[in-house]
Amino acid sequence: MSIVQKLQSIGCKLNGNYEEEVELAEEKLGISFATDFKEYLVNFGQITLESDELTGVIGPEYLNVVNATSQQRQYILPKYSDMYVIENLGMDGIVIWQKSNGEVYQTVPQGIPEKIYNNFEEYLVNEIL
Repeated sequence: MSIVQKLQSIGCKLNGNYEEEVELAEEKLGISFATDFKEYLVNFGQITLESDELTGVIGPEYLNVVNATSQQRQYILPKYSDMYVIENLGMDGIVIWQKSNGEVYQTVPQGIPEKIYNNFEEYLVNEIL
């Protein structure tokens, strides 16, 4: 079952096609999104599931992946600038990031990114769904 199907199975509705917005976000951040995150963005734009607010390319400014990533990059070492924010947990400074290769990381203030999942789909299944 694809990410789109999994999200639809819990009631998330397809919001449209956001390919242009995704391309613009990648251009602004100077990176390419991982395939699974891009699939989510193109089909849903952004989703909020109860208390989990994933970044996206539509919706409130604070949930915009470009804005969230730009704000949080100041707190990580430059060698990690190939990552983008997929969720800011809003507690204890914990931020969830993804690399273009798909790996998902967690950071805490003054900490080094710690790999927590192999891809966005694993993160969704284990932490969100």
